[in-house]
Amino acid sequence: MCAAAGGYRGIGRLLLNRGARLDAKDHDGNSALVWAIWNGKIEMARMLLDFGAELEAKRHDGCTPVMVAASCGMADAVSMLVVRGADLDATAFDGEDAVQICTDERCKQLLCSARRGRRWRRRRALVTWRH
Repeated sequence: MCAAAGGYRGIGRLLLNRGARLDAKDHDGNSALVWAIWNGKIEMARMLLDFGAELEAKRHDGCTPVMVAASCGMADAVSMLVVRGADLDATAFDGEDAVQICTDERCKQLLCSARRGRRWRRRRALVTWRH
């Protein structure tokens, strides 16, 4: 987690290649992916996802990585997680989703746009399937 928080990709890669657990969490339920996002280490977060980090791993409060990115106003991280398929309808234990937690207007626009796009694609798939 220290390698993830610091963005030390070389060390992180070495640890992962030697069997470090991607699903390990600290006492607050933060995974290495959350630590990388929290500290703005987008390339490290991308590498962790490439190695198989869980995109929807919840913290002790039910927040997913995309919620953490939104709450920190990290538009680049939000964008990367959306592209990777983050669940935008997931809610934390208090019932709030990523848009409600969001602190940055750019992040909020990204999330709303992505949510609309996904809904449109789902509807389109249903219409195509029925014919």
